[in-house]
Amino acid sequence: MPRFRSFRSQPSASQTNEPPFTSFFERQKFREERDRSRRRIIVASIVVHVLVFGTLAVMSAFNVDELYSTNVTVGVASTAEDETGIIVSGDSKGRKPRIPRTNAEAVTGLHLRVTPAGVNAISVPVLPHSVGPAAARYLQSLQLNALSPVLRFPEKLGGNSLRATLTLRLAIGEDGKVVESTIKPPCPDDRLCEALLSDVTRLGPLNPHDGSLGKPWHVSVPVEFSSQR
Repeated sequence: MPRFRSFRSQPSASQTNEPPFTSFFERQKFREERDRSRRRIIVASIVVHVLVFGTLAVMSAFNVDELYSTNVTVGVASTAEDETGIIVSGDSKGRKPRIPRTNAEAVTGLHLRVTPAGVNAISVPVLPHSVGPAAARYLQSLQLNALSPVLRFPEKLGGNSLRATLTLRLAIGEDGKVVESTIKPPCPDDRLCEALLSDVTRLGPLNPHDGSLGKPWHVSVPVEFSSQR
């Protein structure tokens, strides 16, 4: 018996949503231009995604919840999301102006963790910031030489499973005197916040600063409390 080769018909122009062509070369040219347009759309989409995620990365260097007057809930037995980087005062209609604060952890790359066994300084990524080397050294000294020796894990909470991060806010005068100390709300546990503020009262005199970042200089220092040694 004679054999017949199976043959698949090519889709017509109506099936491919292509206009009618007078020649094979005209069709090829149309398809090449269509493919180039698709590649341009893909490249543009990639560029947009890179710009969006790049913007989000830059915004992570700013205290967004301070800027927009929203608070991040902090729970005991969980690590809090805290402010980062240098934030900008937000003078928007109907909102209270926000105080610019320098986040010590974002500048120095050191995260303070307080456990029943003592205080550890853990290395974390340094975020983009506009603080000079002298100010960065000042903040590192504040964390390691001033705060670390006075921080204690609260004995009354020693029996509980606890992991929480508080953001300590300090206003430091040019003479090195701490003129104000507060905890960024919300406070996960009153006993924990009271213990941290009590520790701050034992701070010795801090080094003076030039006032270029504020008079007083408002600094925030994330401090993690963990019952795990």
